Amino acid sequence: MLDDIDIQILQLLQADATRSYAEISERVGLSVSSVHSRVKRLWYLGVIDKQTVLVNRKKLGFSLLCIVHIILQAHSADDIAKFKQQIQTIPEVVECYFVTGEFDTILKVVARDQEHLNAVLMEHLMPMRDVARMQTNIVLSEVKHTTELPISETQKRK
Repeated sequence: MLDDIDIQILQLLQADATRSYAEISERVGLSVSSVHSRVKRLWYLGVIDKQTVLVNRKKLGFSLLCIVHIILQAHSADDIAKFKQQIQTIPEVVECYFVTGEFDTILKVVARDQEHLNAVLMEHLMPMRDVARMQTNIVLSEVKHTTELPISETQKRK
């Protein structure tokens, strides 16, 4: 179970994972060693899953962000497992979700330009035998982009 202090620590780390335990301890009113123990416990419980750096894709030349909707030909466990394995090998696919509704999967794809996007689609996605139909949308503007979950002191994990 998470208490209010755990939630505050998570909020601070979500906003900036480079915060020192000293800074966090000042903000939550605990000793540095107590904050360290709590963060270690949150890792152990699996509440903190990963610590990473968010890279600005545009600064690295990936000017296109695309959403690709896919309908699969077959839906057996083996077919889905093979599709998942193939998707893992395409570096431009940065996210993949199986969803309900008209499409089976939604991919988030980055590309340098339209030529690069065309190569990803034609050389990697279209040749997959399990892809029955694909619809690609180019993102015109990002209205909201965050990795922070909406946790608050009133939300407790049991």
